[in-house]
Amino acid sequence: MKMNIDSALNILSGRSVVLSAILLVAIIGGCENADLSPSAAVFGATDDGASTLDAVTGKFTPPGDGTLVIIGQTSDGIRYYLDHAGHKPYGVTMYTNPVLDGDGWSLPGGGTASQSATYRNDYGPQSLTYLKQDPQLRDRAVAVGLYLGYAYETDIAYGENLMRDVVYPQGVIYSGVEMRENLAYIVADLKALNRPVFLRIGYEAEGYWNGHWPDAYKWVWQFVKDEITAQNATNIATVWQVASYCESLSGDIRNPGPLIASDPIDKYSNGKRIVSPSDYDDWYPGDDLVDWTGISIFTQGDDCDTGTKQGYQVMQDVVDYLKQKGKPIMVAESAPKGYDLANGVFEQVGLRKRKGLSGQTMWNEWFQPYFDFIEDNKDSIRAIAYINDDWEQYNHWQCTTDDNGNIVSGCVEDNWNNSRLDANSTIQSNWNAIMASGGYVLDPGDPTDPGDPGDPGDPGDPTDPGGDPQTTRVQAENATNRGNFNRGYPGAGDITMEFLNHNESHCANNTDVRGATQIELRYAAATGGQAMRFEIRDGGHNGSFVADGEVTNTGTWQTLTTQTLTWSTPTTSEVLCVWGLTRGNIMALDYMDITVQ
Repeated sequence: MKMNIDSALNILSGRSVVLSAILLVAIIGGCENADLSPSAAVFGATDDGASTLDAVTGKFTPPGDGTLVIIGQTSDGIRYYLDHAGHKPYGVTMYTNPVLDGDGWSLPGGGTASQSATYRNDYGPQSLTYLKQDPQLRDRAVAVGLYLGYAYETDIAYGENLMRDVVYPQGVIYSGVEMRENLAYIVADLKALNRPVFLRIGYEAEGYWNGHWPDAYKWVWQFVKDEITAQNATNIATVWQVASYCESLSGDIRNPGPLIASDPIDKYSNGKRIVSPSDYDDWYPGDDLVDWTGISIFTQGDDCDTGTKQGYQVMQDVVDYLKQKGKPIMVAESAPKGYDLANGVFEQVGLRKRKGLSGQTMWNEWFQPYFDFIEDNKDSIRAIAYINDDWEQYNHWQCTTDDNGNIVSGCVEDNWNNSRLDANSTIQSNWNAIMASGGYVLDPGDPTDPGDPGDPGDPGDPTDPGGDPQTTRVQAENATNRGNFNRGYPGAGDITMEFLNHNESHCANNTDVRGATQIELRYAAATGGQAMRFEIRDGGHNGSFVADGEVTNTGTWQTLTTQTLTWSTPTTSEVLCVWGLTRGNIMALDYMDITVQ
């Protein structure tokens, strides 16, 4: 059933709708047999949950056939939505790249990245710190666009640096090999968010403006996926997104055209060509690497014409192609390009300017067909991401045309204008009515309530042995090691210590440590540089996350320190491991004292 704005408003006016109650019932109803890991049940999502309408399911899809709502794409756009929509979205969008020039990302040399002028002034601010610290966003999912254009994907795949003349914001010229390390840090930072992350690796795969060379592009996909697996970052879902872009090859924007994609020439250059959706397979990384697929929706309703199909009919072919992958689909980017929602104007390079448009007219022209298309594909489109920005705020997007569409100034990428929902009261009201109609998921659930673990004092609970806490010491040389750098080190006095480095572990599995709630590590660390982050894992080096910390620099290998980590839920496995998560100041471990309740 299509949900137009009139029927949505009728629902609201005909009875009292308590949105949060509706969503809570939906979430609880879908979690009876759900995975109770923090990355799934905590956020009201399942990996394999049944749907009453045979909706496609996958990682973090909501129960039933609901559609997740994500808002972005800048920190400003997110704030506008929080301030004016009257509700919070399920998730928010941000962007980053392999040179780490957005705010808040961990740097290999220590410290965190600051906001680059490119993001702040040209494209719109991107801040991981904001998403981590704002109280309104701490429980929200995050959709991250990982940019791989600008020859990044080929540099990373070949270990080169085509852009050697470019000095990046941190004053470092990164080689492809160094950017691989940066990608590992990105994965670590996203894992540390401890909430669902939708990672759009090399978004708009076939877009000629990105110039992704297919083999290098797929190599980077494999590298990032391997890093996600190595770091056990189960809260990250990968998204393969196509641009689904149409253009007249005559270059005249007044004429619609077919689907267009990049035309690889060699490993560093691309042209463009007419394609059908099946040609997107040139960039498809593989079913084993992809959790979600995605599309962009901007002006396809007007720009697409294959000769036999027009507008959203062409987009339907793209969605039908993606459905064959068997993955949930995300509208990963969407906005009414060219519309100034604040002033009732549509303007675009090459087109005559239209003025005096009412909010309802703009809604009928762009928003209603958009939601109709989503409803027509509700079984597969399980998430939408809307760009809630005044694009004209930022230098790159500024564009001024005269009444006939001739460029007066700017217009590097046509005219994107102002897609802030709150800029027009009618559009904001209509949007809110659709959001409250029952089919769109805004509430990720209570991140502090992972479900009822049972009464820890129940004498039948195997994690409660009763009596006083017991501490077991496991010497590092007696632990089971995994990695390349695990070798005995003569430490202070006669102490034998074992190195723990990135992607390595020391596991206590020669004694039963079920029910553990605390671990004390005694170690030395003297390599300097950024502190290595490590995790405690229950059940092996690929086991469940329990706690994490950072290595403290002790200055010399003969100076030892102790570090204690505690957690509230007792472990359930006989094996407990310390896992080196990121590169940095390595640890020479003396022993682990594990306390069991």
